[in-house]
Amino acid sequence: MEDKLVFEEVYKINMTCLRLNLSHPSVPRDLKWLLTFILMQGLYTAFNAICLYNLIFINVKENDFPNACSNGVYMVIYFVVTFKYGVMVWYQKDIKDVIRYQQEYFDSFREYTVEEQAVVKDYIQRGQWVSKLWLRSTIVTAGMFPVKSFIDSAYSAYAGDFRLHSFNENSYGPYIDEIKGRVDVFILMYAIFSVYTTYTAIMYSGFAPFGPLCILNACAQMDIVMMRVNHLFDEGFDKEKSPKQLQNLVKFTQNIYGFVDQINDIFQVLYEMCLKASAILIPISLYLIIEGFSEGKLYYDYVMFSYMASLLCFVPCYYSDYLKEKGDDLRCAIYASGWEKFYDRNTRVTLRIMLIRATRSLSIKTVFRAVCLEAFSDLCKEAYVIFNMMYAVLH
Repeated sequence: MEDKLVFEEVYKINMTCLRLNLSHPSVPRDLKWLLTFILMQGLYTAFNAICLYNLIFINVKENDFPNACSNGVYMVIYFVVTFKYGVMVWYQKDIKDVIRYQQEYFDSFREYTVEEQAVVKDYIQRGQWVSKLWLRSTIVTAGMFPVKSFIDSAYSAYAGDFRLHSFNENSYGPYIDEIKGRVDVFILMYAIFSVYTTYTAIMYSGFAPFGPLCILNACAQMDIVMMRVNHLFDEGFDKEKSPKQLQNLVKFTQNIYGFVDQINDIFQVLYEMCLKASAILIPISLYLIIEGFSEGKLYYDYVMFSYMASLLCFVPCYYSDYLKEKGDDLRCAIYASGWEKFYDRNTRVTLRIMLIRATRSLSIKTVFRAVCLEAFSDLCKEAYVIFNMMYAVLH
C-alpha cells in the first residue's frame, strides 16, 4: 500500500459506483444531472409502476398472494434504493465533509508511527473487504435474472414450445399481455427490468458499504488514540511535553466524536428505514421460498433477496457494535494510563473530562435505538414473528 493514501482511490469500487449513478457528492447538481436523473429514475419508477399495477389490479382481485408478495418485494427494494439516492442528494454537503475529514486523516498517515500505520492499513483492508463483499453480492443477485431468463427460454426451445422469458413474468395489462411475446415488446420489457436491476445493483454497491467504511475509519482512529494514551506516561511526566501531548489527544478524540456525529446525522433515518424494510422483506422472501419448495421449485432470486436484506442490516450493526466496544476500551485505557503515579492537577482534570465524555456510548443510532447486534437480533425476532403470522394465516 502506498504511503500517499487517497480516499477516492482506496475505496475506488464505491466511489466509481456512486459516480456511475451520479449520486456522488462531487457531481454538480446542474441541468444535465437533473435530466439524466429524471431519465434514470423514470425508467426505474416504470418497473415499480408495473409491480404496483399487478399488485392492486391483478394479484389482489385474484387472491394470488404469492405473486402479490413477489411484487411487494420489488416495491420495497424500489423505495429503499430511492430513499438512499435521496439521502445522497439531501446530505450532499455532509457527505462531502465526511469524505474530506477522512482524506485529512489519510493525509496524516506519514506522521504516524509504524504501529499506527499498521493499524490504518489493517482497517483500510477491512473496509475494502466490505466493498468487495457488496460488489460480489450485487453482481450475483443481479446476474441471476438474465441467466434465469436465458435458461428458461432455452429450456422452452428444447421442449419444443419456444417462448421468450423475461426477467419477471408479470402481467402488463390485457393489451400488452397479448403482444408481449413479440420481439420488440419483449426487448422493451427486458430493457426496463435491466435498468431496474442495474440501477439497484450500482446503488447497493456504492452506498451500502459507505457507512461501514466510515465506521471502520473511526475505529482505526480510536485505536490510534488508545495506543497514544497507553504510551502517554511511559517516559514519566514532563511538565512541558506531557500536557501538550494530552491536549493533542483531546483534540483528536473530539474530532473523532464529531466525525461519528456526522455519520449519525447522515444515516440515522436511513438505517431505521432499512431495519423496518428488512423486517418486511425477509419474511416475505422466506415465505415465497417455502412456497416454491412445496411446488418443487427453488426461487434463487428470493434466496438472494433475503440474504441481501440481512446483509444490509447486519454489516452496519456489526461494525457499529464494534465502534461501541472501542469507546468502552478507550475509557479503560484512559483509566489505566498510569496517571495516578504523577500529580498534576490540570492533567488529572483533563483526564477526568475525557473519562466523563467516554461514558457516553459511541455508536451509530437510528431514530429509536442504537445500531448494534442487539438491534439486528430484534430485527430477526420481528421477521420471525411476521413470517409465523403469514404462514399461520395462509395455511
